[in-house]
Amino acid sequence: MNVTAQAVELYGNAALGLPECKMQYPAADQTWRCYYGAYLLPHVKESFFLHQFLYDSYQLGKDGAGKITPSGAMVEYDEAFRTLTHQFASVDVKASALKPGDKGVMLPACYKHCNTLEGTWSTLMTQGKTLEEAVASWFFRDGTVDDYVESSCVGFNYQR
Repeated sequence: MNVTAQAVELYGNAALGLPECKMQYPAADQTWRCYYGAYLLPHVKESFFLHQFLYDSYQLGKDGAGKITPSGAMVEYDEAFRTLTHQFASVDVKASALKPGDKGVMLPACYKHCNTLEGTWSTLMTQGKTLEEAVASWFFRDGTVDDYVESSCVGFNYQR
């Protein structure tokens, strides 16, 4: 079992609805689904904050690459990733059983991976708000930031 699966098993069983998800996907070759948000979300019982980039550099291996000329396949992948992420957050997360104030979402369009480890936690902005501000507003439920913040940018700027 990988580290993520172990963490979910140890710390998130009841709150994440893991037992219910495993009942929905009982076959040994299907339980992997319960470690991915799109499958687990209908079973989540506790508050959560979703932060996901619409374009993710990790999958393409381009973090820190500087200027690149994207291939057609790269552009196609980028837009498919963005579309699926947007669809998951705007449809599935909004439709989850939790009350609106119990779930927060921030979807920057920036092409970055692990921004909480790279110092952009308090500088990267989406709709004029930083991730730090969005999480704090959601956590304290003070209403200073909308519960759903998504970049309106479409199309990746490969020039960085």
